[in-house]
Amino acid sequence: MTRTFVVVGLAAFSIAAGLPGQQAPFRAGADVVEVYATVKLRDGTIAHDLTKEDFELRDDGKPREITVFSRSIQPLSVAIVLDHSGSTDRDFEQVRFAAQDFVGRLLRADRASIRTLSWNCLDFTDDRRALLGMLRLQLPGDSGSPIWSTMDATMTALAGEPGRRVILLFSDGEDNQALAGTFPSPPRSAAPDPFSVCQAAAETDQRSIGDVTRRLEREGVMLYTVGLESIGGDSDFGLGDLFRLAQRSGAEYRRLKSVEDVRSAFVSIADELHLQYLLGFVPAAFDGKRHEIDVRVRRPGVTVRARKAYVATRSGG
Repeated sequence: MTRTFVVVGLAAFSIAAGLPGQQAPFRAGADVVEVYATVKLRDGTIAHDLTKEDFELRDDGKPREITVFSRSIQPLSVAIVLDHSGSTDRDFEQVRFAAQDFVGRLLRADRASIRTLSWNCLDFTDDRRALLGMLRLQLPGDSGSPIWSTMDATMTALAGEPGRRVILLFSDGEDNQALAGTFPSPPRSAAPDPFSVCQAAAETDQRSIGDVTRRLEREGVMLYTVGLESIGGDSDFGLGDLFRLAQRSGAEYRRLKSVEDVRSAFVSIADELHLQYLLGFVPAAFDGKRHEIDVRVRRPGVTVRARKAYVATRSGG
């Protein structure tokens, strides 16, 4: 039997046009935990011809039956979060262009929102013209980098959204909310200028990376993060945190050498999101506790990425 592999770069045309396999949002029953898996060959090619029998899923080390399986395109709700603090200001125009390319890959049933670390610019919508129009504006700058609190607020905004819930974060990963006295919050009474529709984000309590990790695992949100070596410097402070968060959520952290690579990174992430497998299983018990997930593929020469944990509650995973 001939194996069919889909190369992300070559799939772009079909995805932009809207593949025929796109479905309405999958509605998991209260007993089903959703797991989205990305399977790749060593050269980065996406393998999109696997069957349910090719997968093995373990829950706290014990095999669990996969009761839901699909390789059809599942709609997504993605929060685009662009760090516009001082460390990213020099490259921010290219980042806006990359975000426009990402929006251009979204399908009709997909929804997206746009914000920076301090400003809410566009709520979730499936109107790509509105999304692109916002990204063509000069978005306001952030007065600091409250990354963890912003991630927490973003997950709250995602909670009521249909389909897969995803965050696409561009940032250097250095949260400085603890230095709030050094980086004052933006004014809460008005938008940054009379011509902008961005609104200052509501003030929230300080959050930690632990808070964000627990919410990602409990709510099944995927966190893709992109950063630049030029804004990270020689220090790995913050970058390791972003890597671990992305990995735990089943997504990916990409640290790029050049701002010119951001556009291709955003495009390939958009394409990947439309070429993932949906696996679902029923936990052995709904004990409200955290459990580890291990997804494997019974095919040589491939790697698989999927969320690493869930909380066993009757909330759909």
